[in-house]
Amino acid sequence: MTRVALIGAGALGVQLAHQLRLANIQVVGFYDDLLPVDKLVHDDLKVLGPLSEITSGSMLFSHVLLAIGYKHMDARKRLFESMSAAGIPFHTLVHRTAIIDPTASLATGVVIYPGCIVDRGVRLEANVLLNNGCIISHDTKIGEHSFLAPGVVVSGNVSIGDRNLVGSGTVFRDGMRSTSRCRFGTGSVVVKDALVEGTYFGNPARLQKK
Repeated sequence: MTRVALIGAGALGVQLAHQLRLANIQVVGFYDDLLPVDKLVHDDLKVLGPLSEITSGSMLFSHVLLAIGYKHMDARKRLFESMSAAGIPFHTLVHRTAIIDPTASLATGVVIYPGCIVDRGVRLEANVLLNNGCIISHDTKIGEHSFLAPGVVVSGNVSIGDRNLVGSGTVFRDGMRSTSRCRFGTGSVVVKDALVEGTYFGNPARLQKK
């Protein structure tokens, strides 16, 4: 039986606990460094301990799921890699309303929220999160640990780098490329490659700060 512990007990952790339970997956609780042990977080779910106790508590769960949000992109990478190196398995969560083409590739730890469409030949790397209603068109790659907010539309043959944060309603033209650690503001329209780390926004999206 799949039993999932969530790494992080903030808003994203509560959302993921809700989605897991809707999928009839048992949630055992949260690990979090900022909240006291046994603090009630969501319904009957409590903080099980700090992150340092995940390995020793592994008899409680079969998998973990990362619930560290978009404000901590580097931490998403660091925690995922450290837990993976310790041999802790990550769950992959796909909402039942999402449409996933059979040729798409989903790496471990991917989270796909309701109403998403993942088209032919798409590759979602480890620990990618697609929030509500994202559309990822054919032959696109989304890099590791990236976080796409609701309503993002990615056209075909796009390559998004690792640790990218893509704001709600952003649109990528076909064939666009972004490097690692790019941030795209809400409603951006990406019609040129983003090859420098930094924050982009506007229509068309332009680099605003590095």
